[in-house]
Amino acid sequence: MNEILLNISITAIVTAVFRLLVPDERQGKQIRLLLSCFFIISVLSIFKNDVSIGEIKDIFSIDTSYNNYDITLRKQTADEAANELRSRIKSELKKENIEPEKIYIDINISEYSSISFNEIRLVFNDVSSEAAERAVKITEKCVGNEIRVSLEEL
Repeated sequence: MNEILLNISITAIVTAVFRLLVPDERQGKQIRLLLSCFFIISVLSIFKNDVSIGEIKDIFSIDTSYNNYDITLRKQTADEAANELRSRIKSELKKENIEPEKIYIDINISEYSSISFNEIRLVFNDVSSEAAERAVKITEKCVGNEIRVSLEEL
């Protein structure tokens, strides 16, 4: 598509330069006719080279979509905060040789950009195991009492 636009632009510039050099009076009409034919043939030759209709439509379409970067930024912030907390919990559990299958973190970012963690879910194959119970206590010690820590079976 960029190649098409470049070829059309170059053809238009060449045509404009020749029009400036054409005398207005005597042979002006004939030369303008020749330049118009040159421009039309040049543009048609560009489209003759297997250009699809979709590419032509892309040239004239304008992207009017709206990107709300605030939502993207909030999601990235939430992901980074959750990943940081997750890695901290994993390292504390690894010290005790406990490895949960997954760690889910429920995070909330308010409209005033304050971050709060609502719940941490530790996923184990057997939630009734001693390792799972110890994992809850270690995670609570790591994150404090305000965040609910729960177990979930795989």
